[in-house]
Amino acid sequence: RGRGVKSAVAQRWHWVALPIMVALGLAGAYDVLSDRFEVPIGALLTLNIFVGLLLVETLLSFIVRTYRASAPARFQRPVSGRVLPFLIRAVRATLWVMAAAVLVRTWIVDVLGLVDEQGWTELHHAWSTTVVTALLAYFAWEAVHFALGRRSDGPTPMPSGQDIQAGQAPASATRLETIAPILRIGLGIIIFMTAALTILSSLGVSITPFIAGASVFGLAISFGSQALVRDIVSGVFYLADDAFRVGDYIDCGKAKGTV
Repeated sequence: RGRGVKSAVAQRWHWVALPIMVALGLAGAYDVLSDRFEVPIGALLTLNIFVGLLLVETLLSFIVRTYRASAPARFQRPVSGRVLPFLIRAVRATLWVMAAAVLVRTWIVDVLGLVDEQGWTELHHAWSTTVVTALLAYFAWEAVHFALGRRSDGPTPMPSGQDIQAGQAPASATRLETIAPILRIGLGIIIFMTAALTILSSLGVSITPFIAGASVFGLAISFGSQALVRDIVSGVFYLADDAFRVGDYIDCGKAKGTV
């Protein structure tokens, strides 16, 4: 259903299945000729994991469609309609990461023998920290979107000047929705920088020069663009002061209109 890569692959599934079956046949023939059972076992495990991921994707899509169809009123509520997609994205990302880890370990250590058990233990420690950090950063970013996402079902309609003169006041957004874009940008930068520095540190890269360079660069920007920094800080405090909200109609003398 729908469009995109998933729909195109689903409509032409035989072109994907045929090379997989040929690869499995060649792996079985290689097993017969070389008495190595690792290659067909790895190929079958890879096929099973991909089929399992496809079934999980289908199940998650079915759960979302069933939830939206059976409880439309409940789905339109501010929180209940957004919890399920957030949890499904978290489960999907976790399963894909676990599947990738199993496949990498199977083919690098068991099938191809590129790394022995001791080398895999050292490599696994560094890369597991990297993957877990990236996964936690993704969860944190999804949580930010979940907490600061728009509570209403659609954008707030912007009234015209005639509506304002007729006394039809616009529906103002909440204070959180007004300052949500700034919060999303700030928290996104913090999450990205923290995850990047943690990943570089886990891979054995010294992050001290990066921190020192960022500090010097930020200090230079703050001194060289004092007016810009002052305007940004003043604007942030102006929004935090709840002077106006999205949807309010304001008249500043020279300019007036709907925020």
